[in-house]
Amino acid sequence: MENDGVVIGAVIALVGTLITSLATNFFMIKTTKLNNENRFRELKLEISRKSEADNKKNEHDILMNNREFITKSIQNMSKCMNILYNTTERLVANYPGTPYTGTHPDLLFKNTISNLSAGFPISIDELNRLDEEWGKAYKNFDDALIENRIFLSKDVNDRFIEFQKNCYNIKTYFYGRFAGVNSDIDLEKYRVEYNNQVQEQVFLSSEGLGSPTKKVLDLYDKLNDSRTKVVSSIQEYEQKKTKFSL
Repeated sequence: MENDGVVIGAVIALVGTLITSLATNFFMIKTTKLNNENRFRELKLEISRKSEADNKKNEHDILMNNREFITKSIQNMSKCMNILYNTTERLVANYPGTPYTGTHPDLLFKNTISNLSAGFPISIDELNRLDEEWGKAYKNFDDALIENRIFLSKDVNDRFIEFQKNCYNIKTYFYGRFAGVNSDIDLEKYRVEYNNQVQEQVFLSSEGLGSPTKKVLDLYDKLNDSRTKVVSSIQEYEQKKTKFSL
């Protein structure tokens, strides 16, 4: 019996030792894991900070080493912007009703309801030509933006993108109005139908403009506003460019 007690005591002591050892090992493993996770997070933050610093240094070096390209890039972008603006403005001028409203003096307007149809393209060929010219101007602007954006500040690039979006919105709205017009006969039928609607005043808005016409002029106002913001951003950037503070 005494021997049995000794054996049982030894077993209990061994089990206790094993449990203590396991608990200690588990705690050490847990602690090591937490330390590794913390170190990993710190390492990620360190890499992120270094990467951000490297990016800023690279941007600074690019600008410092390419000063002569900054002015040239601005000139190229301004030229492409003006061409795209002019082709987009021609879409507005050829939108039904815009020559009659007289609310935008920078466009050529008619002042009699009998001349309202002057807002239409004169032919399907003219409609296609407007589309082709706009598409070419849009692509040239997009290509120029990709090519020159590295030499421009983020604010200037963002303003150019906003301007580009407003041009696209007008183009989409313009050709949505002429959806289904595939020939000169279709265009003439649509012109007559539109004039009849205006003379009967079946879709005038509270401002006295046809609702579709008011919509395109609202888009035109947004376009002009975005163009003004581009010019302001460019002027501000040119004033600061020698400091290279992006």
